[in-house]
Amino acid sequence: MELIEVPNRPGFTGIWIPVEIWKREDLKHIDRVLWAEIHALYHGAVEQGKPGCYKRTETFAAEYGVTVKTMKTMMRRLKDSGLIEICAFDGRRRYLRSILPGGVEIAPAAGEKITPAEGEKITPQKENKKENSKKENMSGKPDVAAVSKKVIGRLNERMGTAYKPHTKATLRLISARLKEGFEEEDFLKAIGYCIYKWKDDPKMSPYIRPQTIFSTKMEAYAQGFNREKAEAKHGEVKRGEREQRALYGGPTRTDEKVG
Repeated sequence: MELIEVPNRPGFTGIWIPVEIWKREDLKHIDRVLWAEIHALYHGAVEQGKPGCYKRTETFAAEYGVTVKTMKTMMRRLKDSGLIEICAFDGRRRYLRSILPGGVEIAPAAGEKITPAEGEKITPQKENKKENSKKENMSGKPDVAAVSKKVIGRLNERMGTAYKPHTKATLRLISARLKEGFEEEDFLKAIGYCIYKWKDDPKMSPYIRPQTIFSTKMEAYAQGFNREKAEAKHGEVKRGEREQRALYGGPTRTDEKVG
């Protein structure tokens, strides 16, 4: 079979959708196809020495038969899900990188090297981030990595999951919420509320995950925890021991601290 070369798509010969993307219930079919194309274009561009996929949003929209506004919404959905990110910007053009769930990059980009002992990709950008993180800690700003380790540890402990605390997607979400003024306790409250509300709901339980709990809706989840706690404390709602454990994650006293 002869391959048909598609113009303006360096290294592009088709798309492949991994099962981690295909089974995502929070994505539409067109989102999955868009991710797969960005993934193919990203690696094709890297092979040519470019930092990532640099196809214009307007071009994507025209080819998919949607408006530019709709395409931007699709892009935002993938970004909010931690499946794509802007990996470079030269002042005129932004470059996109594809990411698998959990923040795993499909393949190393140009200039990256693999550390055999840990399997971690190291780039000059990552080294700079580590230095900046040290400076932030000295300046009294929240330690994003430390907060992530604590709250993801709590989520894994209560749900029996194995989410990693230091993936790009998770750190990005936690950093964004910390910049908005939220504290570690707010993350723990949001976790407690979502588990209490969704754990026994087959439709909602899959959403007890970092990308949902720590999204822009986290404030509502944390406030929901406060509301449930206040109602229980003042006797407006009578709860059995099982219900209280679901909300507070252990001790049944309604005045127990979240942490």
